[in-house]
Amino acid sequence: KGFLAGVHPFVLRKTSSAARRISWQSAQDLMRLVYETDVLIKQGALDQQLGVELLALRVAKSFA
Repeated sequence: KGFLAGVHPFVLRKTSSAARRISWQSAQDLMRLVYETDVLIKQGALDQQLGVELLALRVAKSFA
């Protein structure tokens, strides 16, 4: 009840709040990092766990 497209209202509020704090360019840059990490993992060039950890560090650094 109260879910939009399977997303809990709490998650939707938190996500939309965070989305308002970053620029469109920053969002594109972050999505590019996600894509590049995904490709490297799928190609076997990067360990899955390490890739996700490095991605998390890069995302955190971009907000610092």
